[in-house]
Amino acid sequence: AADEDIPLVTTISAAALRPVHAALTRAVDGARPSRVCVAKGWVVHGLCIELGDGSRCGAFLENDGSRMDLTDDAGLARRGGAWHEAEAGERLVAVRGRNSAMGYLCGEVHLVLSSGRTLPIVGENASVFGASFEYAVPPLDELADILFADGKCVGITLRSEALQRQAAATQSANPQGAKSPPPPPAELERPRVLHSVAQLHSWAAARATEAPRPRAPTAPTTALPKRPRALACHDCRGGDNPLADDEYLSC
Repeated sequence: AADEDIPLVTTISAAALRPVHAALTRAVDGARPSRVCVAKGWVVHGLCIELGDGSRCGAFLENDGSRMDLTDDAGLARRGGAWHEAEAGERLVAVRGRNSAMGYLCGEVHLVLSSGRTLPIVGENASVFGASFEYAVPPLDELADILFADGKCVGITLRSEALQRQAAATQSANPQGAKSPPPPPAELERPRVLHSVAQLHSWAAARATEAPRPRAPTAPTTALPKRPRALACHDCRGGDNPLADDEYLSC
């Protein structure tokens, strides 16, 4: 309804969108589990989740209860760790199980995956299992860590929470008054409306020649113009596509 004198872009070639889609896919896949290493005796003493970006979360304990380095594959194997591969596109949607009365991580833990599969890690002595626990991962978020303490699963960390903490840490490291990174050149932020595929390619090419700039940890202080606006992401395939319709907008 606004800016009626500006023609709208009705189509963008698949070639123009391909780099955007590829970058989004890498970001989403990097936050999802690629494989899981588990170890148990009477109770569960090891759970290591390797994400698509190579980072690892969870906890592995020595027999004396001390925490191990999750990047030490030889150490995980020494403690009886066994790897299980995740299927392409799977995400963790819930963590449930029972605590342990004899310490370590927990008595049993079940990782519920979006495909409908469940990876069970169950200790061998149910007589020392304690209270039940269950934590769900919201549909538009990802699991960043599972937290254990004194034989209990005490919660999970979501990726959105981890990113917020990272942004807060960045902001505290650059307090008010410190020199901020320069704003992007105005010419690279225009036009706000693209009239053709050629303009899109030209804008993308100009951005590609610029050195990477860190993301701002906070929202812009300058208010946006008070006029109607629309944000749209088209997957060029039609039908419902959660990657484009939900996760892209969430990211």
